Order: sequence, then C-alpha cells, then structure tokens
Amino acid sequence: MIHRRLKRMMTGRLARRDVEISSTAPTLCITFDDVPSSACTLGAQIVEQSGGRATFYASGGLESATSDRFHKAEDLQRLQADGHEIGCHGYNHISYPSLTDAKIQHDIELNQAYFQAAGLTRPVHFAYPYGAVNARAKRLCGPLFDTCRGVHEGSMQKHADTALLQSYPLHASKWSAQRNSKILQTLKDNGGWVIFYAHGVSDDPTPFDTTPDILTQTLREANALGLKSSTMSEAFAALTKERPKAV
Repeated sequence: MIHRRLKRMMTGRLARRDVEISSTAPTLCITFDDVPSSACTLGAQIVEQSGGRATFYASGGLESATSDRFHKAEDLQRLQADGHEIGCHGYNHISYPSLTDAKIQHDIELNQAYFQAAGLTRPVHFAYPYGAVNARAKRLCGPLFDTCRGVHEGSMQKHADTALLQSYPLHASKWSAQRNSKILQTLKDNGGWVIFYAHGVSDDPTPFDTTPDILTQTLREANALGLKSSTMSEAFAALTKERPKAV
C-alpha cells in the first residue's frame, strides 16, 4: 500500500503539463469510460435531462458486431450529433505502463483511424485505459491531447496538470452520498474543476458502473447549486487561456 501511494505521488509530480485555471467559475464534467451501450443511452439521457452534456472516452477495439455490451460507431455518431463529446481511450483498452512507447503510439493511432472511419471529430481529450499511468505514459500522451484524464482522486483549483487530470468515481461500489454532496458544495463555494467518471449505467451495476439513481442525484444536486455538466472541451476552453507547456 505504501509503495503504491509513493508510486502514485511520483507519477503525479513527474512529466507535468501545468496550466493555470484562469476562471474562478465552478466547472463540472461527467465522463464515461469504455462507453458501454448503457452509457450511450441511459447515461446520455440523464445528463441531457439535467441540461448538460458529457464526454465519452471510447476504445474502438471494444466495439463488437456480436455483442451489445459496448458502443457501436452509430452510437458515438448520435452522441456527437446531440452535443456530447467523444474522447480517446486507446484502441485496444490495454494498460499503457506495460507497453513500449512505439506500441502506445500505435494504439492511439489505431483509435484515431477508428474515429476517422466512423466520421467522428478527431479526439482532443484522452483517458488512460484502466486509469493506469506512469511518468513515461504521461510524457508520451500529454503532448498529443489537450488533456489526459486519470483516476487519481481530487479536484483542481488554480492549476491543473493536463497530462493527468484528477477525477472522482461515480461507481456504485464506491459511492457515498455525503461525500459527493461535499465535493459539489466545495466546488460551488471555492470554484475550480471537478470531473466525475463512470462506465455503464445500470440498476444491477458491476463494480465499475453507476446507477441511474446515483447519476440523477448527482446532477440534481449540481443543478440545485447552479451547476451542470460540460464537455471536456467546453470546460478546458472556459477555464484556461493557454495551451499546456511541458515541465
């Protein structure tokens, strides 16, 4: 446990691409990783009903002609047409710290080709598959995208490391109503940037899914505080004035 915490701390300190958060306006993003079909339908519907839009981090290799578990190209096309954003999650959904630089680059290029073939906008935001990241992956991925999101918990104020943005899980297995309320109230009071992430949306969730009630309650509380979910591009444009600089 101590080794894991130390490794995470060192990853956070190395290969940073810091930007100043120039706006004090509280900014919220809801994101979905892997893009299961339930995120495309129920997840998108709940976010839209709250007046917001979400970012869906898609891996082209997860699409399957024989399974309805994950997104199809037409799902992503519909989401984009409805004002949501499609981000990159790598093509093969594999842990990047285990790959060589060349294989990471190839995996990203494969996903960009998938986006192009599907008629999707070239992705400018990225989420590390499995949330797995080290300094080498940050150093390689950071310059390729406006932001790279991880699963290290935290909110961002005054500055953000765009090579490893922090986020909070909405997974039913980890969710606490009291904790979420505190996160949202602190965001409202102090400004900054909070990103939530989930995978699927189901009343029978896996350990990595959220439920319709959790997502609805989170967005209802956000709305009551005058907040709604922005896409990652909307948030990045509103909060920063400069492109990231390597450190």
